[in-house]
Amino acid sequence: MTPYLAGYGAKLGTATRHGRFLTSSSKELFMDVRKFTAAAWLPAPDTVEAHEHGWAAVEHWIREQEKVAGAPSVLLTCDFQVDDHGLLGTYRRGSTHYSAKAGGPPSSGPVFVYNPTRRALRAAHDMARSAICVWEHPSDPVLGWAGQVYAVDLVTGQPTRPAAALAEHLDRLLLAGNNGYADRPGERDARRILVELREADLLGEDIPGALAAYEDISVEAQKRIVGFIDRLRPAHKPFSADVKDL
Repeated sequence: MTPYLAGYGAKLGTATRHGRFLTSSSKELFMDVRKFTAAAWLPAPDTVEAHEHGWAAVEHWIREQEKVAGAPSVLLTCDFQVDDHGLLGTYRRGSTHYSAKAGGPPSSGPVFVYNPTRRALRAAHDMARSAICVWEHPSDPVLGWAGQVYAVDLVTGQPTRPAAALAEHLDRLLLAGNNGYADRPGERDARRILVELREADLLGEDIPGALAAYEDISVEAQKRIVGFIDRLRPAHKPFSADVKDL
């Protein structure tokens, strides 16, 4: 298998599609990944201080990208029930604030997606024509996605790099996923690859997040991979103690 990065040649606004050309002994496949003009993410904050620093970093990044794009940013959330933080309060429902359920129109300005599920992240992909900024929800990690699109980590200020040890396994997972892991060969191959990842102690990497960067891997396919991974994780045994130790 000899994957390589290649341009797809199709442009949407100022964002260009790129991807990975994957080959094996039995098939060839091009997997399309969106490369934004700029991408950033904020790892889910876990303290009040981290939240405050996070808001400052996100707002600064978005305002800079608005200048670059020459267009205002838009906000995408899972629904319209969000807190009234100053930055969130600057967006107007139905005009510059959209929900993932209904989606929004293509945006030439940066798209800010707040606490997204996998479905909301895909909706933001569909809207963004230049820059994208993701505020991570702790239950839906985006580290894998950030590595695939080289998004800037707004905590460190550095681009996120894909996990090198995961690369070959990810290529094979992508190749197996051309039917969304819904057919018998796709499911079989995905399970085998995930077992290899577990044996290599790589199952803790954000594999579904990495797959989320690829346009041809649907949200449903990502959820199937999550289910496969959950079934491969060791079960937590209930605590028990010998009566002699009590």
